[in-house]
Amino acid sequence: PLSPEMIEGSLTKALLDAVPAVLPGLVEAASPQAAATESQLKKVGLFLVAPFIGLLYAVLLPFVGLGALAYMAFKALSRNAKAMKVISLIASPFIGLAFIVTLPFVGTAMLAWFGVRALIAKTQTE
Repeated sequence: PLSPEMIEGSLTKALLDAVPAVLPGLVEAASPQAAATESQLKKVGLFLVAPFIGLLYAVLLPFVGLGALAYMAFKALSRNAKAMKVISLIASPFIGLAFIVTLPFVGTAMLAWFGVRALIAKTQTE
């Protein structure tokens, strides 16, 4: 019969032998100490980022409220056809501005996404 220490040792040895030599960073991550360190680093990182998340929430909250108010007003006025034409006339420059501001960021994100997908596909075929 195998003792628990022997079972853990054989499992660790089997896992470390299964990791390909191409990815040496995974060998260190397989140890319990590395997992504990990674968990600690994640907690510290979240602790350091939390004030910025709160600040972002506080800055964006008025805009979310205005958006909700505009949505409710649009919903109430949408029953009247003349009001809809006036709303469309007033909103069109702002919609165009939103497109002009956001499209470069959307395009950059799309290029990055396709680049990462191509890089992953290339590494998987090699």
